[in-house]
Amino acid sequence: MNDVYCNRPHVSAPRRMLWTGWLPAECALVVLYLVPQTSVLAAIVMTGYLGGAVATHLRIADTARAAIPLVVGILAWGGLYLRDSCIRQLIPLRRPA
Repeated sequence: MNDVYCNRPHVSAPRRMLWTGWLPAECALVVLYLVPQTSVLAAIVMTGYLGGAVATHLRIADTARAAIPLVVGILAWGGLYLRDSCIRQLIPLRRPA
């Protein structure tokens, strides 16, 4: 079996990176995000992680796939905004009356 899981030379990576790098990192971030005490930390780290994914896709002019991590990051912060009152106080969408 071929050790490369993507046959496009400009984005290919070894198969072992999936199991030792990306997948455990994403699962750890999801677990941290689901725990209320660590959700803000997870959102900050996830923003950096997803920002790297966006930059990587834009570097190779793959704008369609760059939108996916961008949308995931926006949804993560939107969910955090809706469930954490401290975030709503820091970033008010409207002025208090």
